[in-house]
Amino acid sequence: MSGGQARWLATLAYLVALEVVGSSVAKPSTKFPDRGNHKGKLMAGALEFSPDDSEDEIGEVLYYARCALAHDYGLQMNRYVFIFTASGPMITPAAVPWDRTLDGAKKSSMNTVLNIKAIGEYVEDIVATVRREFAAGGVVPAPRADIEAMQLFGGFYFRT
Repeated sequence: MSGGQARWLATLAYLVALEVVGSSVAKPSTKFPDRGNHKGKLMAGALEFSPDDSEDEIGEVLYYARCALAHDYGLQMNRYVFIFTASGPMITPAAVPWDRTLDGAKKSSMNTVLNIKAIGEYVEDIVATVRREFAAGGVVPAPRADIEAMQLFGGFYFRT
């Protein structure tokens, strides 16, 4: 595929990777004990090992972008209409909330802009941080994690 036609698929893969991180590993003193649903797992993955864990909106926006791409194969979910770009900040929030109309979806002021290149870099940084902290013993299984599956598929071997 040429011309970036599969960028949405790569973006979805990065967002799924955040959910896998959130469902698998945590810091010993996790700030995200509630990982019983997909949103909780993705938000934990997006924020637990992030350099800035104070920005809850990052996790929520990325969760709804993942849902839009994975379930509706589109760029609209919940209260968001997404526009993809390859430059600028990772997330540029809509200036005004989307009114859930087709006309509103066409208004740039109601679009949340996602820099898909920055999303990829953000997730790569989180994965690198998890690997570093795991090697130093600073990573534990996430609440409700399936340790056997992590060993089989993720290569994580925790000392018990």
